[in-house]
Amino acid sequence: MTALMVDALLLTAYRLHSLAARLGSDGTWMLPFESSPIWANAGDGSPIEFWGQVQLVAASGLLWRVSHQLPGRRVLAVWGVVLMVTAVDDRLRIHERVGRLLDLNSIVPFLSGWAGQEVGGLVFWTLAGTAFSMWLLRAYSTSSPAARRAALTLLIVVLPVGVIAVAYVALSAIGNDFLVGLSGVVVVDLRVAAKLLTTTACLILAMRWTEHSP
Repeated sequence: MTALMVDALLLTAYRLHSLAARLGSDGTWMLPFESSPIWANAGDGSPIEFWGQVQLVAASGLLWRVSHQLPGRRVLAVWGVVLMVTAVDDRLRIHERVGRLLDLNSIVPFLSGWAGQEVGGLVFWTLAGTAFSMWLLRAYSTSSPAARRAALTLLIVVLPVGVIAVAYVALSAIGNDFLVGLSGVVVVDLRVAAKLLTTTACLILAMRWTEHSP
């Protein structure tokens, strides 16, 4: 599918950038990737992050459309809101700003400034996730069996990236030493790939349900 091809191209470019930055391409064929900082870490403002946001917004709109095709699909509309909020958070860096505002590193001595921000962001998403979970459960209880199955499928799809995000924050809090060197490369690559492929999976499911409403 086209979305997966775009994922593969972006992840390849990201990995080439990391490789070129480590080895030093020095005028070789990898120079475009080394000289383009937008690929670094696939973070804020990167093509990978932007593509993920586009997919989340598209999936959100499609889920809203599916939820209004037939009655008993309210839980899918709520999932659409969750995906939209996630995209907006990514774009506006809300959880990072909340993390800085909480200033947890001044409260917990062993946290560095960056780790404190990450843990603060996790606190934000824990509270937001709790609120969304209650909303989803309420909508789930009033939805049709088919819509419930679709909602559970979405949960299974997004759960791994949530676990990876929590593990990443935990490693950040324990110490940044683990995130340096080969272990850091593996962890960051896993996080980037899992996040991007999860957004693509959400879009593919939403597109499928648009054609064959659950």
